[in-house]
Amino acid sequence: MDVLSVSEINAQIKALLEATFLQVRVQGEVSNLTIHKASGHAYFSLKDSQSVIKCTLFRGNASKLKFALKEGQEVAVFGAISVYPPRGDYQINCFEIEPKDWGSLALALEQLKEKLRLKGYFDKKINYPNQVFLNEWQSSLLKIQPLGRICKRSLSNDGRCANWFVSIP
Repeated sequence: MDVLSVSEINAQIKALLEATFLQVRVQGEVSNLTIHKASGHAYFSLKDSQSVIKCTLFRGNASKLKFALKEGQEVAVFGAISVYPPRGDYQINCFEIEPKDWGSLALALEQLKEKLRLKGYFDKKINYPNQVFLNEWQSSLLKIQPLGRICKRSLSNDGRCANWFVSIP
């Protein structure tokens, strides 16, 4: 039996694993999540009650996700096993990730609602800029009597301003 160098054995392991596990689907819980803002890559571990495997999600595939990946989230990843020979580490290079607790679209919708709620978009007390702009626009149009009356009538369909509108000379 020949004596192999560390680099040679890692190269053989890499060739064997990458040829054998071209497509894998693995389910587990996300842990040790790190997202690099500069590169857009995400690195995390996928674990169950007995074992852990490292995962990578490169920018191109990360941009296709319809939900935000979070620590502790149960997911199923689809990808390929790859080996990093300098350290002898193997990992899953993820192509797709699906949340297992909810569907990805429902999760994306809930996360968007939460984000907008935190910004105050669902707060009843806030006077939105659109309404302010509309009020200014209406008052400017009312200065141009005939055209302003027509536009005002079409903008206030609900009848709240009907008495006021009728009283314009």
